[in-house]
Amino acid sequence: MQNHLEEIEKINQVLEENMDLRHVLNLVDQLFPGAVVFSTSFSEEDQIVHHHITTGDNQITIFTLDTGRLFPETYSTWSRTLEKYGRSITPYYPATQLVEDFVLTHGPNSFYESIENRKQCCFIRKVEPLRRALANKKSGSQVSGRSILRIVVTCHK
Repeated sequence: MQNHLEEIEKINQVLEENMDLRHVLNLVDQLFPGAVVFSTSFSEEDQIVHHHITTGDNQITIFTLDTGRLFPETYSTWSRTLEKYGRSITPYYPATQLVEDFVLTHGPNSFYESIENRKQCCFIRKVEPLRRALANKKSGSQVSGRSILRIVVTCHK
């Protein structure tokens, strides 16, 4: 993390001076070449970030976490996004055996029953696949669109 402080400071400076999303994405991509990934949930905010990535001049890769419990509308948006931009979105799924064991032991909706079940379900369906998605990124950034006015850049070792 220490070796990325200069790059992070450059990004912060650009954010203070210029909130142009495409410019910020291209800068992050230049500072961390080949190491920037975008995680999309297909929300409205993520669709805006996705548009700027796919129409910009960068090498940012795009992935999504398919928990196995997404709404049908999410799959429709995913399909329409692929049709419109023609750029692949790498899906990461939970490990099948972990899901099967969890559901066999606790039931399909047990995450509603306790905080512990919710945490375990979240780990199986989100955290573990996210770790795999970021595993090959030795040192880089994950860009996550959570609001139009803010881009969260987190550095991973």
